[in-house]
Amino acid sequence: MVEYFKIAAQIVIAISIYNVWFLRFNKPTIFRGKGAANMKEEFIAYGLPSWFVGIIGFLKVSLATLLIVGIFINSLVYPAAIGMAILMFGAILMHIKVKDELLKSLPAAIFLTLSLLIAFLKTNDSEVIETKDLTEPPISATINENYNKVAIATIESASESSVNGTVELKDSNGTVYLTASISGLNPGGHAIHIHEFGDCSSEDAKSAGGHWNPTNADHGHWEHKNFHLGDIGNIVADSNGYGTFEMNTKLWCIDCSDSLKNILGKSIIIHDGEDDFISQPSGAAGKRIGCGEIILVN
Repeated sequence: MVEYFKIAAQIVIAISIYNVWFLRFNKPTIFRGKGAANMKEEFIAYGLPSWFVGIIGFLKVSLATLLIVGIFINSLVYPAAIGMAILMFGAILMHIKVKDELLKSLPAAIFLTLSLLIAFLKTNDSEVIETKDLTEPPISATINENYNKVAIATIESASESSVNGTVELKDSNGTVYLTASISGLNPGGHAIHIHEFGDCSSEDAKSAGGHWNPTNADHGHWEHKNFHLGDIGNIVADSNGYGTFEMNTKLWCIDCSDSLKNILGKSIIIHDGEDDFISQPSGAAGKRIGCGEIILVN
């Protein structure tokens, strides 16, 4: 639901910006500062040079376009939304400067609010995956016990945390189903990733190496344009510190000959913070507070 709201807000902002700068540029509106008849007069009323109109117009139209493109390339959304929020805040300040009535600041205030919501609202990954999988039959119904491969990562604490739990992985006919159950977390979101080594021996779990990234891609959001094969997402803990996460994919396999897909012998890492899906190389998720090697059960 959050993802759909953000997409709708991106479209609304972009269409509104295009309308103002392409269709209503030379027309009066009830929202123009000091009752100006067109965009250039409005900027002059604010005490700004006329050439500044072109700069602001270019920035707003460019950011609006990035918001639209961001529907397909997620990494563009955050900088575009922040940039738009800054420009809308500046517009509000201009209305205040010339002592306009509050009504004239309303569109800028709405777009400022929407831009900040787009930038900072977090998508619940498990919610998105769950929605995507509504057409999938239950795991128990799809797994043929005669061909099933099962692996488990037993999560133990790292960095002096109290984290523990299990991550079960089942490979059935080319699809790997992941089910994570983790306790001892602080309430809120925590990044969960596959790391390149099945070594949890160090106290801070750095012995597990970096993200598993056999395709040498940039870090990002699972199944978006750029992402590591170890970029699982975020697990959300409740007020009791307990969180679950489920997903399935054909991009992994268990104990197969394909080194680009085989997750056996890697590790599952739980982080102290959320993955922002943008920061390189690992999403700025903070220290490692849980670690477990992925080992074959049968």
